[in-house]
Amino acid sequence: MVACSPCAKAILNCMRIAILGTGHRPTGGLQPPAEILSASAPQSEPFLIETRVSRFPGTPGDRQVVDLLYLEAGYRAADAGADAIFVNTVGDYGLRELQNSLSVPAVGAGAVAMSLAAALGGQFSIVTIWPPALDFIYTRVLEQCGLESRCIGIRHLSQDSLLQTLGADDDFVETMRAGRASAIERVVAEADAALASDGAGAVMLGCTCMAPIAAAVQRAAIGPVIDPMTQGFRETEIAVARQRASAAVPAPVRPADRGAVRDWVAALESGVETECLPCDVLGSAD
Repeated sequence: MVACSPCAKAILNCMRIAILGTGHRPTGGLQPPAEILSASAPQSEPFLIETRVSRFPGTPGDRQVVDLLYLEAGYRAADAGADAIFVNTVGDYGLRELQNSLSVPAVGAGAVAMSLAAALGGQFSIVTIWPPALDFIYTRVLEQCGLESRCIGIRHLSQDSLLQTLGADDDFVETMRAGRASAIERVVAEADAALASDGAGAVMLGCTCMAPIAAAVQRAAIGPVIDPMTQGFRETEIAVARQRASAAVPAPVRPADRGAVRDWVAALESGVETECLPCDVLGSAD
């Protein structure tokens, strides 16, 4: 994506949208995932912002750490002049506090996908690459969206024991992202079962890391399948347009102590980890 000059930005109404995370492994660069580049509007200028520390949200405690890491990344994105922030993860880490403490729109892949699934199908199911041990991630987002009763099931493509292999070159996530026919067939089979047997009117994929196979699954499935990454990004573009059409820019509901968040993340990045999280910052995010 070619960056807009200041003059071109004014003429074309360019939207600089920060993408928090790749949906998979860190890259160390600024290039967003290919699926976002393909889905973006001509006037969009998406750029990648990664967390300073990589942490897997394998437990509720680790999830709180990840919330803070994404929150700090969002603050860096806002400081870099982002017109909006897209939290590119179904877990919507740090989303609530970003929404409460920034004047630019912050949109989460999980909330968008769940809301769209409920709108399309009434009741919906989640088909995820992740095992049952991580269901607490979905439970929180469903509760935050008020959609617990609309989600009638979560279908898992892996077992808890496979988490031990995470990070290997050929782990279960890499196999799926490679687009191997067997992996796509498994996802389609679970989506079709949710639609035909569970009573779901729509299915959402349970991780933005599943975006590389989303189009193939959507073509093969018997009903609507929602890709959180591309749908979430498109909703972020709409949020920017909606804010620009409004006469007023909303003031932050709860200005956060950015210094406390940055200091804590800086300490973690330097190898100093403390059990004392800045919980006052996380209060509105939980």
